[in-house]
Amino acid sequence: MKEELLNHAIALAAQGLAVFPCREDKRPCRPAPEPGKGGFHEASTDPDDIARLFRHSRAETIGVRTGGASGVSALDVDIRHDGDLWAVRNHERLPKTRTHATPSGGIHLLFRHRPRLDCSVGQIAQGIDVRGDGGYVIWWPAAGLEILNNMPLDQLPPWPDWAVPPPRPEKQRSEPGTIIASGYGVQRLLDFIADSPEGERNNRLHWAACRLRELWFAEPQYRENAISKLLDSAMELGLSEREAGRTIKSALGE
Repeated sequence: MKEELLNHAIALAAQGLAVFPCREDKRPCRPAPEPGKGGFHEASTDPDDIARLFRHSRAETIGVRTGGASGVSALDVDIRHDGDLWAVRNHERLPKTRTHATPSGGIHLLFRHRPRLDCSVGQIAQGIDVRGDGGYVIWWPAAGLEILNNMPLDQLPPWPDWAVPPPRPEKQRSEPGTIIASGYGVQRLLDFIADSPEGERNNRLHWAACRLRELWFAEPQYRENAISKLLDSAMELGLSEREAGRTIKSALGE
């Protein structure tokens, strides 16, 4: 299995995709200890680098860095949050392109990267995420999931002009608890958790913490402040401090 995964990763790299190993839970095998190090920042197209990275004992899936690093960006349609409704409404407008099924029943639509297209969560519509500069996707075909459209990577259409989220603000100092990256602030994550229906509290907390992990903070203490807010919000819903803390740490790769 490891040899097969490595060969798949090298084959993707030969097509220009910067790859790195991820665990079964989609987290990078080597979490970034600080901005710009570890995680998807280790993604490479060099076969020797890839062979070294994929020797990690927990390498189970292939991560592909999106944006300028690979020349490919992804539209992530999450049916758990009604992304399929948007996809159906815009079916005729969406260009036919390479499409991968995801474990949750959603899809990844791959497009040629548009310069300065960043990651965003729910800005285009609920359940629709963008994976561009500063992000990554799991290459689900390497895990045995279905390829719904097998368009070659060198034939991908450009990112649709009408599906570009608002540009993120320039990096600058921010107030504690404010995220500067995709424009998806801490308060929106807290609102998402607060609206959790019965039985979905832990899942929503994990999702929100995953989104938090992908964003850039002006100062380390602002990140800690945001994590504390997530924990408080989850406890207000009835989750125990231990359960909520464990979920957040798992999502953050800590």
